[in-house]
Amino acid sequence: MQRTQRVKQTSKRSITKRNSVPNRQRQVKKRTRRPTVASKREAPVVIRTKANVQQATAIVCGYGTESPQTIRQLAKLGFAEIIAVLGREEEAAYNLLRQLPEVTLIYMPVRLAPHEARSIGASVASGNVLLFVDGKAVLDDQQVLAQLAAIEHGADVALADQMPRLGAFQRWGDADRVRAFVNWSLGCPELQANSIEHLPHAWTREGAATVGRDNLRNPAFAQEAAIAAKLRIQAVPSSLTRLSSKHQAGVLLHELAQLSLGDHVEALTRAMKTTGGRLQFADRVRKRHISGGGQR
Repeated sequence: MQRTQRVKQTSKRSITKRNSVPNRQRQVKKRTRRPTVASKREAPVVIRTKANVQQATAIVCGYGTESPQTIRQLAKLGFAEIIAVLGREEEAAYNLLRQLPEVTLIYMPVRLAPHEARSIGASVASGNVLLFVDGKAVLDDQQVLAQLAAIEHGADVALADQMPRLGAFQRWGDADRVRAFVNWSLGCPELQANSIEHLPHAWTREGAATVGRDNLRNPAFAQEAAIAAKLRIQAVPSSLTRLSSKHQAGVLLHELAQLSLGDHVEALTRAMKTTGGRLQFADRVRKRHISGGGQR
């Protein structure tokens, strides 16, 4: 009987001690609880610059099954001007796209070169920012907004970062390796294998004017001219989105890959003719200046 009373008294004391803890201390304990896994997850932050979108022109290059949806997405984002450039080989798409009130169609009754639509669209665009979009691929809204945000924060050219897609160096194609070599040779190793050739990408109007319309039709020449003009080129991280059926068959068709490779080699040759055979790399071994010949 005495033992039972002692147990009851002990339990009463413990309850009294628990109840005597101030409410403030109990609240502090609740605040310092270890966060759960769910609370650590954060949504990706993308700067949505509505004013920047309303001052931008989207130029849709080429036509594919994704083109109507891409144009609708661009209109939904709020682009003030959407331009689609079609060549003779895409004549059948003209009647389809003209039904979309959001788009301004430019039809050229000739067969266009692979990247000629860029210079044609840029020549008639009125926006302060030019966004070039592939009409044959699915559009990633977040990627587009991230590129526009990069332009707003000082970039002259915003590229889609291709490095996560390329993976290890041994898996790169010949064209990717040449792009990286050209970027390194021109003094921009931070760009790695990223190129203006890939869509989407964005330019400031001033940057595109500096490079010139003739260079815009050749991505390799455009990148070489942008680097030479000291434009700020930024590779914007992007998610790996679904691609069109044409791209699913291969990253690039063999003919386009060979054309890209040749264009980048030609762009490097052009830079060497302008700045010298050694580009920005000084010869620190041979002292040719003593004999009065060769480059230093």
